[in-house]
Amino acid sequence: MESCELEKDLIRYKSLPDTSTEQVIESGTSILSRLTGNNYIADRAYLHSRIGKALINRGEYESAFRELSQGRQLHDELGDMEEVLRDQLAFGIIYGLSEQPETAFETFLTIRDKARTLELMEIEEASICNMGRICNDMNRFEEGFSFLKVAQKLVEVTGNMEHKAAVLHEIGRNKLTQGYLEEATPYLEEACQIASEQMGAFSYEVLISMGELYSRLSRFKEAFEHLNNAIDLCRQNNISHGEILALYHLGNLFEKTGKSEKAAECWEDCLKLSESLQLRQYRILSGERLVGYYRQIENYEQALKMLEMIRKEEQDYRNERLHHTISVYDQSTRIEDLDQEVQAWRKRSGELERIRSDKEESIRELKTIRDIGQELTASLDPDQIIEVLNNRLTQLVVVNGMLIAFYLKEEQELDIRYIIENGKQLKPTRSPVEINKSLSAWSILNDEDILLNTRKESLKYTEQLGPVKGSQTFNESFLLVRLKIENRIIGVLSVQATKKNAYTERHLKVLQALAGFIAIALSNSNAHQSLVLANERIAYMATHDPMTGLPNRMRIMDRLEQELNRSRRYDKTLAVLFIDLDGFKRVNDTHGHQAGDFVLKQIAERLSAGIRATDAVGRLAGDEFLVIITDDCTRENGLQLAENLRKLLSEKIVFEKASLTVTGSVGLAFYPEDGSNSKDLVKLADKAMYKAKENGKNQIATQSSPL
Repeated sequence: MESCELEKDLIRYKSLPDTSTEQVIESGTSILSRLTGNNYIADRAYLHSRIGKALINRGEYESAFRELSQGRQLHDELGDMEEVLRDQLAFGIIYGLSEQPETAFETFLTIRDKARTLELMEIEEASICNMGRICNDMNRFEEGFSFLKVAQKLVEVTGNMEHKAAVLHEIGRNKLTQGYLEEATPYLEEACQIASEQMGAFSYEVLISMGELYSRLSRFKEAFEHLNNAIDLCRQNNISHGEILALYHLGNLFEKTGKSEKAAECWEDCLKLSESLQLRQYRILSGERLVGYYRQIENYEQALKMLEMIRKEEQDYRNERLHHTISVYDQSTRIEDLDQEVQAWRKRSGELERIRSDKEESIRELKTIRDIGQELTASLDPDQIIEVLNNRLTQLVVVNGMLIAFYLKEEQELDIRYIIENGKQLKPTRSPVEINKSLSAWSILNDEDILLNTRKESLKYTEQLGPVKGSQTFNESFLLVRLKIENRIIGVLSVQATKKNAYTERHLKVLQALAGFIAIALSNSNAHQSLVLANERIAYMATHDPMTGLPNRMRIMDRLEQELNRSRRYDKTLAVLFIDLDGFKRVNDTHGHQAGDFVLKQIAERLSAGIRATDAVGRLAGDEFLVIITDDCTRENGLQLAENLRKLLSEKIVFEKASLTVTGSVGLAFYPEDGSNSKDLVKLADKAMYKAKENGKNQIATQSSPL
């Protein structure tokens, strides 16, 4: 009897929508307590996983992780890899929501590769969509868009409408975040339509994005409607993270429409809810909004408390993620400055407006530094990093010239790799690191940054301040900061201005704050470029003969397979030439292996020069070579080209004044006349080559007869 009731409860439970968060958790936990024995392993796995996903909605990430871990373990025992990967997708979502984007991205990347191997297209599409989402969150928009377009193609194949809405939403969000409102609108509207039909658990996200879109389009009535609907949906289903997002954007909308008090209420609710879920990002964002509100109503004491809270959150956030690092100079001085300002407010009310203006400028500067840092560290392309730095620095300081030099400690040289003068990039150069020869060298050797406002001041650091090679600009003011990784100097950044007194200590601190970002970005870029080059070199070495530079046996046989496939597809013919050198052993025995190596290189060059661009040549082993003649090669053409190669091979080779004679015996086989696959063709060409040797060498032979 109990068993029948249990089965009925399970059927009813499985019909619950994912949006019924509380019901899914409570009913699932109740049923789970009644399931015992090995007969219910699959049901227990299902319940643990579903409860875990519902706990994600509620923002209880640790509990969700435990439930999902149990579900994944049971699915693994059952050998159900599809459900194992679905559980891992949920882990990735937890990492993303708990502000660990790098871990989330790696998780989704692993899932994508496994799903692709197992041909689980829906899971592959979901993982790629989530990779695009994480890239959007990290402001890596171009990379995110590329992933999302791949996911869009896959979802057209799978036909999963909820996944389609998710992909369209992320593409729309990608465009919306970058400010491309017209491009974002059709994606978000279609996603909204599908979400309303599917009633998926993620539909609150679409409502929030639509609210943000309409707000930026000044369609305020529709914006309020969508954001309020999102809040209602999240509260009804206890989706805490969604409620935080909706409250933050609703507060922004109230502020935009002149309803400051209502905006503050929304931000305060957002702050409290973010605190309960330990989501620093939205505590910081809503806190910054509230600081502005408290200043507006002249509640400076509350503004100070909020700024102290933001400082603590930003400090913790910096320790966890480099991409949200806040500059050292502003972190160390902001609260001290504010404490002093509070005292000044009490004594000098007339200075309040000036203090408020200065602090707002500091906050704007702080945000700009943070944004620049995120943009720099989001790219591995050195040219893009330098372009971003040059374009964005002008928002903070005067820049008529910029220079980045890397410190080559062993060589005691400066690799001045990036020189930009009035927007134009000059050629890289090098200079010795000598203490009195340049400002950059002085900064590195003394481990100090430099601020100069006239050229005359440079005499304290260098004997003569000369221009960088190729420069035609006469600069008067200079800022130089060291670029460091783990307290090790890797180079210097210098900005220059043509006018005197262009820079202050504040400008130097700004550049010092950015130096860490720049050093990390360039170091990562250099490491990435080195890895790419190393991988290319390894790939080349694996497929080419180190002696001659020709494709090796594996590579030339792969090429033969490709050409045979092409010949079959287009009903074409081709020829295979097997060449074995005559007299090569005599060269080695008489003149030594250096002469033999020289001969092999000469033969390789002659064979490469003697074939057409569409043909191919490779070294099989020792003194054996294989030539593939393509492009619908007839018997007559093949024999003619073989004869040309034979003549080239027989020409004298001069090594250290010694005249060496080496010839070639050439065997031919034709497709499809002699064979239909690569193995048969090479074997027949090899036999024909032996015929040529038996008939006196330095000849051409086919399978039928020597020529």
